[in-house]
Amino acid sequence: MNVRPLENDCEAEISTGADAWMRDSGLTMADFPAFGYTKKQVVRAGDALRGELLWSDDSKEKTQEIFRIAYAWRDSHVYPMYRMRHEMLGIMRAGRLRGLTVARLKRMPSIRKKLTRIPAKLNQIQDLGGCRAILPSIADVNSLRTSYLHSSRHQLREENNYIESPKLGGYRSYHIIMNFAGNGADEVYNGRRIEIQLRSRLQHSWATAVEAAGLLRREDLKAGEEIPTGCDCLTSCLGSLRWLRDVLSRHICRRIRQGLGNPGTGRKAQCSFEEVGS
Repeated sequence: MNVRPLENDCEAEISTGADAWMRDSGLTMADFPAFGYTKKQVVRAGDALRGELLWSDDSKEKTQEIFRIAYAWRDSHVYPMYRMRHEMLGIMRAGRLRGLTVARLKRMPSIRKKLTRIPAKLNQIQDLGGCRAILPSIADVNSLRTSYLHSSRHQLREENNYIESPKLGGYRSYHIIMNFAGNGADEVYNGRRIEIQLRSRLQHSWATAVEAAGLLRREDLKAGEEIPTGCDCLTSCLGSLRWLRDVLSRHICRRIRQGLGNPGTGRKAQCSFEEVGS
């Protein structure tokens, strides 16, 4: 009985899955945005986005050109991003891994905010295009990571294990930054950086809860705003859960103190720490 190793299955599924995506969707390379600017123009556009852009009759044309260049650079990550996502789907099928995958481009407001927060240039931002896999367990996350890195034709640029070393707010996920490596017609996208996030369902629920809490508080908790530093409890999952529960509890209690009360009762509600997230 001949048994093929898993890496052979992965390589076959990667090719089949990515090619089938193009074929079944009726897309060709001509359907993806071409990039017609230089690296120097991208850097200059990013530097401009980092600052305050004024809209006036005199500056309108210049501002429009800045955004045209920035959007063109971001959109040149569309093909590599979707290609990598479908390659990852092929690996999951080969390894019989169940889960969800998504792909997304970074929104321009988030790009501008990141440029003000880190010293990188626009062409150096590593998550303009991103793929995410949400899997049932940590074991599945580790299995997909191992298979993907072993089978992918793209160049590994960086790995960040936020599962073993979570971020200050309790965020846990495995991040892989890849440099796209094309073959033939898609070589025009070589070097595009795509971020791959691998996380369990529980970790995804936590990340979603942090984002929701940030929206409630109108703070960028994902970026670390208003997260207390030097707190040992944040180094554990339990401490992180307590922190998030406290965030939600304080927000709800503050809203109640403002007189919103319980809808339909005409009375102000009572709340306690235990009532939120218990």
